[in-house]
Amino acid sequence: MADVRRSEPLRNAVVPRWTPFAVAGALALFVVIASWFAGPGLFALTGEAKGVVVEAEVTGPAPCTGPAPHEAVRIPQGGHTLDATLTACGHNQGEKVKVLLPDEHTGNLTVDPAEFVTGANDLARPAGLALLTLSCAAGAGFVYLLQRTPARP
Repeated sequence: MADVRRSEPLRNAVVPRWTPFAVAGALALFVVIASWFAGPGLFALTGEAKGVVVEAEVTGPAPCTGPAPHEAVRIPQGGHTLDATLTACGHNQGEKVKVLLPDEHTGNLTVDPAEFVTGANDLARPAGLALLTLSCAAGAGFVYLLQRTPARP
């Protein structure tokens, strides 16, 4: 029978320690839970809109080539019409758009498209939280890889 030698254990073998990995994982879990309870402001979402969503008619369309395009709109409001500036571009003359009319409006009225407010909390918070979770897991994995790599003289 062949002479089989048992190799002695590698003296320079790197055995990863789990303590730094566990600390990084616990910290990542804490960050995710804290960000969930921090509220919608953490992921740049706004709270409730201050105003009412109404339908407006575009009276002065603007192309989207300028630095800050604004369109003129006419908003029917209780028997009379309000002329306002819409912070948007690319609409056609006579097109109906939904805008957010502020509760208190005096002087030059500027309105925003309603989609900016009503669509702000659709998937932004869950997507932001998922990306934060992935980055925390990647950071914990990086700590594990740093612990595994032997130090070079």
